[in-house]
Amino acid sequence: MATPSVPRMVNVFVRISDNEREHISTLQRTTLEARSSAFRAFLGQPVANEHDRDVTLPSGSPRALRHVLNTIKWRGHHPEMFISITGMTFTEVVGIWEVCNMISLEPQRVYERVTAHIIGHVSHNPATAEIVNTVHQAMRPSKVSFDAEKERPWRAMIHQMVWDEVHNSTPPAEKAAIQSIVGDNPDLRQAVNTKMADLRPKKDAYDAQSAANRTRIAAERNAAAQRGRGQRGRGQRGRGQHAGNEEDRRWAQAREVRAGTREWTPQLGWYVDRLRR
Repeated sequence: MATPSVPRMVNVFVRISDNEREHISTLQRTTLEARSSAFRAFLGQPVANEHDRDVTLPSGSPRALRHVLNTIKWRGHHPEMFISITGMTFTEVVGIWEVCNMISLEPQRVYERVTAHIIGHVSHNPATAEIVNTVHQAMRPSKVSFDAEKERPWRAMIHQMVWDEVHNSTPPAEKAAIQSIVGDNPDLRQAVNTKMADLRPKKDAYDAQSAANRTRIAAERNAAAQRGRGQRGRGQRGRGQHAGNEEDRRWAQAREVRAGTREWTPQLGWYVDRLRR
């Protein structure tokens, strides 16, 4: 009878100090290699003991690493595997993204969902020092090898930060904290200046057009009001003239009644009586 094969295992650690590492997870090698091209490449280098490998990662949040690797461990075989980020803070979600990027999680769509969540958050919330610093440290171009796709959250963050600035919507204390971070990071400062040169003229042009529109609308309303007053005045004069003409017509008809050329009517009775006096 053949001896059952023993699955090859990988013990993953993360370096937390020069002389200390923390155990993150132990996974089957086949499962890990199927979901991570980075691990697949590293484990492809042969060692004496292929059945029980230790891998120590140089950096990463232990909590985020454990969440991602344990998801692979228990759900990696599932074709619709996804990384749950429900209930996590923004900083924790960015930590998950960093792990997915570091291990080159596969397929790409699994962590594109995390990317989309980060972009949505920075695009629909006011910029804060925490958001700016967290996204810049994790996703600045030099950190992601100038990969345009991976830079998208970083560029969305810059757009929102500058948008808030040109619209004066950032509280003073938060603004000072953000400016401090920008001042300490030349690449961030350059990107902010470039975006400011793009958005500031657009905001100024919008403000100028809005002011012109308000002036035009006020002038149109004033002109309409003047036309209305003029029409009311002409209407009153017209009604007075019409009343005078009607009065003259009835006196003429009353005289015709007196002369016997028109029949008497109740409407003309008062006028006829006056002519008799």
